[in-house]
Amino acid sequence: ESGHHEDAWTKLDAGYLPWVKSVPDYCDWLESFYRSGLYPFGFPADWLRDKVVLEIGSGPYGLLACLPHGQGVAVDPLMPSFVPYMRKYWQSSPLRIAALGEELPVRENAFDVAVAINCLDHTLEPDRILTGIARALKPGGYFFLNNNVKSAFGVMLSRVGEKFGIKRLTEVYHPHA
Repeated sequence: ESGHHEDAWTKLDAGYLPWVKSVPDYCDWLESFYRSGLYPFGFPADWLRDKVVLEIGSGPYGLLACLPHGQGVAVDPLMPSFVPYMRKYWQSSPLRIAALGEELPVRENAFDVAVAINCLDHTLEPDRILTGIARALKPGGYFFLNNNVKSAFGVMLSRVGEKFGIKRLTEVYHPHA
């Protein structure tokens, strides 16, 4: 899956985002995506400004790279593969950790907010990630979850893709979508 991310960021092969012509364009699009995900629920983008935030499955950039926050930790098992082409775009925060979400290497009751955007559908054991998030959050903490899901038609297309070897239809990167 790391090649998928690298193509999206270095070749700007973002698929459904034809207006993205540069990495700054991609970063701007991500920021608007994250802002629009929080605002309808009453959370302005600067709401994280004084929070300690854990982002699971951050990918090469992630919510913490886009929005102001207090302290941040971004966890992604592919983090080492992002370094060669993303390091120059990263700020000092969040702290980036290479780890599986199923084995979150963070303290108990340490975070005000946890975020998992387009993450659980990429994992083999989403229940272990949810348990780890519950352990990492302070009492009364917030958990933001956004996940890809398939319609009945999408499930049918995946089965067709598997049967005929059409990789684009199989959603190999989203086993739980």
